[in-house]
Amino acid sequence: MKDALGFDGPFPYLSRLVADLESVGSRDLEKRIASLQRTGMKILPLKGGATRPLPEHIRKAVLQALDEGDVRPSRGLSELREAITDLLRQEIGVSIDPERHVMITNGAMQALNITFRTLLNPGDRVVIPSPAFFFGGMIRLAGGEPVYVPCSENEEWRWDLARISQAIDARTKLVLACNPTNPTGYLPTPEDLQRLLDLAKKHNFLVVADESYKRFVYDGAAFSSAGALLATHENVILISSMSKDYAIPNWRVGYIVASASLISTFVKLLEWECLHCGYVGQKVAAAAIQGPQDWLVDLPSAYQRNRDIAYEAVQQTQILSCVKPKAGPFLFVNVFGCGRDCGEVAEELLVDAGIATVPGSYFQAPGYLRVPFGGTTDTLHALANSLRQWAMRRQVPAQRNGK
Repeated sequence: MKDALGFDGPFPYLSRLVADLESVGSRDLEKRIASLQRTGMKILPLKGGATRPLPEHIRKAVLQALDEGDVRPSRGLSELREAITDLLRQEIGVSIDPERHVMITNGAMQALNITFRTLLNPGDRVVIPSPAFFFGGMIRLAGGEPVYVPCSENEEWRWDLARISQAIDARTKLVLACNPTNPTGYLPTPEDLQRLLDLAKKHNFLVVADESYKRFVYDGAAFSSAGALLATHENVILISSMSKDYAIPNWRVGYIVASASLISTFVKLLEWECLHCGYVGQKVAAAAIQGPQDWLVDLPSAYQRNRDIAYEAVQQTQILSCVKPKAGPFLFVNVFGCGRDCGEVAEELLVDAGIATVPGSYFQAPGYLRVPFGGTTDTLHALANSLRQWAMRRQVPAQRNGK
């Protein structure tokens, strides 16, 4: 049947890059969840990031911003850029000029898109330790080629620096360092970062450090930021997400920290894309950084508690297993013992147990599922109970191949 515009198939005028573009993996899941919920099915409200009621000082900032004038610098509000540089000075000990080295974006995804489209020429390669987040579509849209370097579950998903070094060639323009790693929860060490930056200096490529989940670190471990090396390594581009750091996902605020010449070029691209970021969201982000932090103090401990509940539940199933993540809001679960494709297991868990997961094939890791563990304690106990009951119904002998 033709639609209102007369087309009954793929639109015939698409660019090749867009026509071949896959959907973002988590969006496919959200569509499937919505369709099941319309039938009355209950899906556990698990989250991949923090969501909390906004405290009073942020609510006041929203109301005040609604009535303020038309202020829209392309680099982002000075107030927010200064707040970010103050934060980086406190957290990682680097002094950055907010006027020259910082740009605000509509979330970390836009920051990554702008970075790739600014830097990549057709055929340029981006080396990525994998399993990895859905970076590939953004890279291909910019004309680049993602090159995945597998890490091993047996090594607790540590970056394999030797294999990364072997993957670098004359066409390598960037290495993408997701820190902490989404989906595995691997927390890179200072040595990992230093070795990666030494490679960058030796082979003349740039390191893009996506540090969106840096607040989600457990067991007393310390987060090591590539941004701490900005003063001595101009080939570092730091990207982060206010949405995750400060539990404000609905406001879509991210930022880039880089050399002055790069930021100036990024700004030009942002101007052609959207002129500037939303004013109210930036005021929310500034208030979140500058205001009281008591509403976020327990965030890492709350997520660590959730991780422990979810991890123990996975281990008790006998047919699932995973590395206990040191950071991030996800378990990356080995489902080889189920004897089925990871997509089939994901659908089974969704329909039979109300547990929404993303198949590892989206992360360059077939045989695994990404399971979020954000949510209330009651939700996590419900997850544990649902997993146990699902595993008992399956009655499949333990068989953990593929590690």
